[in-house]
Amino acid sequence: MTAPQPGLSPEYAVATRDAMLQGLARELEITKKVIAAIPDAQRDYRPDPKARTAWELAWHLASCDVQMTDEIADHKFQMEPRFKEEPKNVKELIEWYDKNFNRAMNRVGAMTAEQLTTPVDFLGTFNFPGGVLPQLHQQPQHSPSRPARRVSAPDGF
Repeated sequence: MTAPQPGLSPEYAVATRDAMLQGLARELEITKKVIAAIPDAQRDYRPDPKARTAWELAWHLASCDVQMTDEIADHKFQMEPRFKEEPKNVKELIEWYDKNFNRAMNRVGAMTAEQLTTPVDFLGTFNFPGGVLPQLHQQPQHSPSRPARRVSAPDGF
């Protein structure tokens, strides 16, 4: 297990958690729009033979957001995917994501200052207080040192 990191004040932990949850709520709405743009008839499209399909990416985004947020509230992280049964189509996925991510965010929002300042082991990599963990969702998708790649989708996608 890794060594504990310096502690946070309860006030800082609550403020950080609240700010992160506001950002996640905005990201939820944007991600739902991105998922909604996937036509069910073309969900198996992949831009490269080694790439995931559009559906695999959509399910990965939705299920990982929910799992990670639940694991923050649980104070326990695991690599094994917790959701085994996938929704059957894009509409069901958006409904599942909206319901479950809001539920998971509410769980984190209900955490006490004591829970938020309790160090949590993250897969043996680091040991941060629970109030810092929502920031794991906020990792940049790309940066100036790693610009976004442009990928062409087929017509009608």
